[in-house]
Amino acid sequence: MAADKLSNLFHSLLLLRLATVDSKLIEGVLQTNENWAFLSRFCFVKKGGRYEYKFEYPSQYKVQNLLVYHDANEKWKAAYKTNKSCYEKEADLNPSQIVNLTKSKFDRNNHGCREVSKIRINSTLINSTVECNASWTFTGARERWWYMAISNCNSKKGLYLKYKIIMRNGNIGDHWFGHFSADEFYGLRERGLLHTTYKLYLASIISQTIGLMFLFIAYNQYAIDGQGLPPLKTTGQIFQVINSLLFIYLILLLGKGYTVTRARLSPKSNSRLILFMCSYSICYVILIVFEMAVFDPAEVLYLYESPGGYGLLILRVIGWIMLLFAVGFTIKHHPLKLPFYVPFLLFYSLWFISTPILIIIITYVIDNWVRETVSVGLDLSIAFIGHLFFLHLTWPTSANKNFPFHIKTTQVRALERFGNVSGMSDPLSLDNFSRHPYEAPAIKTNQRINELLISQQMDLTEFAPNFGSRPQSLSRNVTFHGLQSPLAPVSILPPIATVKTH
Repeated sequence: MAADKLSNLFHSLLLLRLATVDSKLIEGVLQTNENWAFLSRFCFVKKGGRYEYKFEYPSQYKVQNLLVYHDANEKWKAAYKTNKSCYEKEADLNPSQIVNLTKSKFDRNNHGCREVSKIRINSTLINSTVECNASWTFTGARERWWYMAISNCNSKKGLYLKYKIIMRNGNIGDHWFGHFSADEFYGLRERGLLHTTYKLYLASIISQTIGLMFLFIAYNQYAIDGQGLPPLKTTGQIFQVINSLLFIYLILLLGKGYTVTRARLSPKSNSRLILFMCSYSICYVILIVFEMAVFDPAEVLYLYESPGGYGLLILRVIGWIMLLFAVGFTIKHHPLKLPFYVPFLLFYSLWFISTPILIIIITYVIDNWVRETVSVGLDLSIAFIGHLFFLHLTWPTSANKNFPFHIKTTQVRALERFGNVSGMSDPLSLDNFSRHPYEAPAIKTNQRINELLISQQMDLTEFAPNFGSRPQSLSRNVTFHGLQSPLAPVSILPPIATVKTH
């Protein structure tokens, strides 16, 4: 008995390991004493999603079913890790979502399955085995998660299935999209949340990466010949300066609520921010020039021991004070953004003041023979931690309660084109987004609102199996004709109950 339990635990762990492989081609053996088990999941695009499988199992385990759940109406959550019986889990699905993995008089193509006689499994002669080889195509109104499970509710010995599954979006040979799940590309762009601030973040990461690459090449050459590539080293330092400028600019913009609570800054705020960033840039230029032309090679001097370095320290503290005032003003007028701004302010306050404090310690406390090593390591660590925390804070998932962007880029463009929107408890404008993240505009007689309304037609074809040369189609086609404002969020459409067989 103990050996059986240990064996079952091993097979369960093996199944879990195989089911969580990052690759979209999974292959393995499912063996369990349960009569329902999870197999794989994938997020398919609206059109062109393809699911190919090759299954094989002994005929004594007949009849096993491939169950296909989607993310609408919480049906997967109701089936997975619940106390429901196998029959109840199957009852939640439409007939088109249950694929019978054997010959059936109702399916002339047998779902791609056939029985093969006399094979051996673990040296035991089995009368026959069922082999299935087929593919499915997925089409819907939006990207959708699909979950695959195997079941045999009448089985008293559990499940046994050898499987090979290929899941892809797009055509074969589509290198960047084929094997990637739809949730893994264009996450922000598809949701209309790739704002200017996030583009600044990406530009900052790119400049830092390029700078590190140039510095690596320069230092590697120095390790080879003792001379290095000074122009390339300077270029790498310039890219790192650009990274620092972009990231500080990004933090101050977000502190002022740009793209979070408003789409533009006041002229006074713009002027102050431009003046600060110009001063910061000038100090960096002075810093680099002093290092190259003024520093005495006979003395061991730290990079910040120059007028430009001292100016940067002062400006860093000024930037922190600007951040405090900006965030305080934003929170005062938009208290619902507290979940984002509280950790944002606490962390980036430490981030701003940590550099001046560490520079002072390095300059006056750390011995000069380790000063360069410590300073470079700390600079890179501070930059890395700052970028990593921003990524964590703005990670675009529904589980992230801190995600700050509730206004879509399409809504901003509509405001730029048609002007402000009234008729709400809080008017929606470029200077002040609605206090309530998902407050829809009141549709009255405002002509500009009427111009923004659209008639939307949606094809909700959910599931279309394709076997051999004569595909069968189990589709759900519903057309909605109505008015929907792009200033209001698009809701997730409920599943359609009507199923038409073509």
